[in-house]
Parts: sequence; structure tokens; C-alpha cells
Amino acid sequence: LTFDDGYTDNYTDMFPILKKYNAKATIFMVTSAIDCPGYLTSEQIKEMADSGLVRFASHTHNHRSLTSMSEADIRAEFEQSKQILAELTGYETNAICYPGGSVSDAITLIAEEYFYFGYTTVNSSYTFDCDPMLIPRIRVSRGMTGKSLAARLG
Repeated sequence: LTFDDGYTDNYTDMFPILKKYNAKATIFMVTSAIDCPGYLTSEQIKEMADSGLVRFASHTHNHRSLTSMSEADIRAEFEQSKQILAELTGYETNAICYPGGSVSDAITLIAEEYFYFGYTTVNSSYTFDCDPMLIPRIRVSRGMTGKSLAARLG
């Protein structure tokens, strides 16, 4: 299970369910949002990371479209998010989810200097032999019904 952005409900709603079922998840955190209203706090991130059930990974620092940024700015986004997450969790993150799915060949080349895995917004359950810097996911939006999810899964 992967969750984007790091909203407060990841702690209040999702984390208790993970604990109940001993399930695991990854939260792609926008690090500039930490301790902001509606987003996870530093303390919540530490607790979730310490549980062993939740891994935190990068959703960049500011959640800006990477395709409209300079190489230097992209690197700064990656470096800042990695540093902040490492300080809070005690481990170095090895994955990124590209904000809004904005990615290009040039961005993946930069990303692989910082991460082992890159996640996209491409809807697919097929991940066999995919590029580890362009891993697709099945998007499940808030309010999506079980019927809609089943249709998306095919």
C-alpha cells in the first residue's frame, strides 16, 4: 500500500488499521508540509516509522512539477526531502514518487542518483520487468467505491 502527500488521516485513520492487521505501507511524504495543518507531524512520523509498519519515502520537498524545474532545483528537492526524512525516521529513503506524475528521461536519470525506485501515477498492476525508476501503481482516490476499484483492477 502506498499513500501520497502525508495527510493527517494517514495517522488517525490508516495507521490504526495497519496495526490491527499487522499490514505495511509506504507514505510518500511532501517534507515541506510536515507539521503543517492537515499533514503529519514530526512526532507522528517518528512513531509510525518506529512501528516498523510504515516506511517513509520522498514525494519531494515542495511537491512542484519536476518537469518545469532546473536540474539544480530538482537536486535540491531530492536532497532536502531525503535529509529531512532521514533525520525523522533514522533511515535513508530509497524511493520517490514523482509529484503529479511529472517525469521525463532526464528526471529519472537524476532520480536514480538519489533513489533505487521511482513511482509514477501510471495506472497499472503490471510491474514485471518495469523500469525500477518508473513503477506504475493503481490509483485509488478518496471516495472511490469498491465497484470502481474492481473496474480499475480489471
